[in-house]
Amino acid sequence: MTDEKIKEIAEKLIPERAFGSPVNAYINGLEDGINQCVINLNDAVIVTLTKRGAEILNDDAKEFNSKFSLHLKDDRKEGDEYENQLWCMFERFGEFCSAGSESVFTNLRKV
Repeated sequence: MTDEKIKEIAEKLIPERAFGSPVNAYINGLEDGINQCVINLNDAVIVTLTKRGAEILNDDAKEFNSKFSLHLKDDRKEGDEYENQLWCMFERFGEFCSAGSESVFTNLRKV
């Protein structure tokens, strides 16, 4: 798609008052999207747990607590925030994330 075509589409879709000009709005939106996608597997992230995500963490914690003297939090509920490194999220929830499965968390964001 040419720059002229992008400008033409942006002028039709984006009100000028929103960002000063439709083209600036398009470019700023594109840059924001790129910046939000830059993440490393070691980065800390926060998610909002669904009911299923809370159940998974609680079940793991209860099993751990029954075997060891340390106590992990085992009373999480839907809507709780959960923070960990991104690779830990993949490790913990990966087997529960497939096409057609119930979501285990929402609102993934970098800390």
